[in-house]
Amino acid sequence: MSSEYAIRVRGLGKCYYHHARALDRLFYQLSSRPPSRSRPFWALKDLSFEIARGDTVGVIGRNGAGKSTLLEIISSTLTPT
Repeated sequence: MSSEYAIRVRGLGKCYYHHARALDRLFYQLSSRPPSRSRPFWALKDLSFEIARGDTVGVIGRNGAGKSTLLEIISSTLTPT
């Protein structure tokens, strides 16, 4: 498989849910469907970029900006939403 890109991302997103109560969190974990009281938080939303083979890239940003989330999704240790 030959490609000009080492990494190509299109429309990437990851959403987490803030739960109002611990019971809501338990419900979400058991059903994988957020209860109505949960508020969505998009760590990454509609992210697109390409990294060519041989390029060097740095990921910088403030705390909570989604750097680790992005790298975990790229390395397939976390699934996108």
